[in-house]
Amino acid sequence: MLDKMRDNSRSFIIYFFFTILILVFVFEFGPQSGGWQPTEATDVASVLGDKIDQSEIDMEYIRNYGWGTARNSELADVLRQKRELLDHLVQVRLLAREAEDMGLVATSEETVAYIQDPLRNFDFRSFAPDGEFDADQYQRIVQNAYQSSLRRYEAGRQRDLLTRRLLAFLGGQVRVTEDEVATEWKLRNTKVNLEFIAFPAEAEPAPAPPTEAAVAAWAKDEADAVKAWYEGHKDDYVRPKEVQIRQIFVRGPKGDAALRAKAKTKAEGIHTRVAGGEDMATVARARTGDIARARR
Repeated sequence: MLDKMRDNSRSFIIYFFFTILILVFVFEFGPQSGGWQPTEATDVASVLGDKIDQSEIDMEYIRNYGWGTARNSELADVLRQKRELLDHLVQVRLLAREAEDMGLVATSEETVAYIQDPLRNFDFRSFAPDGEFDADQYQRIVQNAYQSSLRRYEAGRQRDLLTRRLLAFLGGQVRVTEDEVATEWKLRNTKVNLEFIAFPAEAEPAPAPPTEAAVAAWAKDEADAVKAWYEGHKDDYVRPKEVQIRQIFVRGPKGDAALRAKAKTKAEGIHTRVAGGEDMATVARARTGDIARARR
């Protein structure tokens, strides 16, 4: 009797736990749960207090590249792509914030219309398998494929819409002249057929300088051309007249006739030596002391 009671108690406990597991599964993942909801993720950036977490980058990665790309790509490529998406998210947040500061708005109704617009929202085809927007398909794709909440997805599209409106507004302030249009058209449409041959620098030896005989032969053959060139450039070869002066100073103090007479006699003696053929530089060095005093 006791053995039977123990068996029945074990069965009851097992059934109890199975019931709890089933209820948890139904309430967490059943139709009424709204599908998968993202958990808290690590913040990777903050733009004016508006945080961007890893789950948002993952959502954008799936939107732009799909799961297949992640599975079949090198890790370095995936990380680079996610970095580019993060830069894009930061830019969109900054532009959307600027749009709001300028008074531009995107209402909930306009955001819904944007999401359902096949020309503006590139996700539209995923939400419209038969060409018509399907609300249930939209919810499944966002929650299960993009692994995001509807609120997060719609907030992202609202920022996209604000960014578009800001850029459209700024573009409307720009005035382009006809000359600017013509210049841009030429830049974009002018084409040049270019052919060239490239030689590595090391393959072409430096030319040897011409010999005197080669220069003389060339000058003889091109005498008329050389003369014509010279006539057109002769001013380049005109040098002003130059005079080289060498002098030896002998000091004769003012106000003292005797010393001035002595200095004159010395200067005449130096002149006689130089005129007689002595090297002037040698004579000048011999009188260096007098010259130094004369220059003070």
